[in-house]
Amino acid sequence: MKGVTDLEQVPPYYLIRLDPPPQRLDVPQYRMENHHQLYQPADVPRMEITFLQEGSVSEKRGGKEVDYGEGTVYTQLHNRSFEQYSKAPVVQKFFMAFNLAEAPRPLHEEEVANWVNTVHCAILPEYITDHAACERIGNLLKTANKLIIYKDMIRSLKLRTIMYECLSVLTEQSVLQAQERLQRISRMQSHYTKRAKEYLDGNLHRRVQVAEVAEYAGVSYDHLNRVFRQEMNMTMLEYANRARIRRVEQYITEDGLTLEQAGDRVGIQDTKYLSRLFHRYTGISAAEYRRIYRERKEV
Repeated sequence: MKGVTDLEQVPPYYLIRLDPPPQRLDVPQYRMENHHQLYQPADVPRMEITFLQEGSVSEKRGGKEVDYGEGTVYTQLHNRSFEQYSKAPVVQKFFMAFNLAEAPRPLHEEEVANWVNTVHCAILPEYITDHAACERIGNLLKTANKLIIYKDMIRSLKLRTIMYECLSVLTEQSVLQAQERLQRISRMQSHYTKRAKEYLDGNLHRRVQVAEVAEYAGVSYDHLNRVFRQEMNMTMLEYANRARIRRVEQYITEDGLTLEQAGDRVGIQDTKYLSRLFHRYTGISAAEYRRIYRERKEV
């Protein structure tokens, strides 16, 4: 029932920190007829990973309605009220819910597509439909459901291991989904957007005005602004900043520059501002990013 979203609709992604680890791990399952539930906001940041074993589910949240089909894995952030119902006669779900130490951070698709793995973070997509990945998570949740009735330490550790494996699969699928979608969008982009990106990418060392980008693209300022935002789902300034941070990632790892030196090369002399920008788009500090890069190189 649920397929890949339309190119116009960007599915949400959330970055969750795993250090300290999620708390209060619940692994229930249920099978019910005439499924209809109203969820209220949780008192603490709370996530849920669900494998839909049987039936289909529709979800209404913030004026948006999404359909999930049998065999789909989807996630939910319990930060506001939402409604779930099903027209299928029977619904069976296996799900894992856990509290987070801090609120998840929304991620833009480009951040997800260019993600650098770290042991302290995971990415949760709105849903995945890859059959193999869904089956893998489904089997993990079914195993977890059998373990939850026991309270001893060994089984508790096994449950947490299963949770981390589910998060690993979801992070991997998030990156693949974002990369594939951006590639499709790139093939559909207009000449103006491609010219604008070309100009911005070639001038990351300095601040540019939209007017000069429009002149290079051969189109009016207003039209370029509108088309770029529609096709890229971001402004030209945000695109340039994201591209600068990707360049900084290279400078502080492969080229061994300091953050201040990297900032000079991308036209950002304010190191504190660059640090904030780096953390915003990568989810970690520049020092942490450099450390992870070294560890991965040594493996």
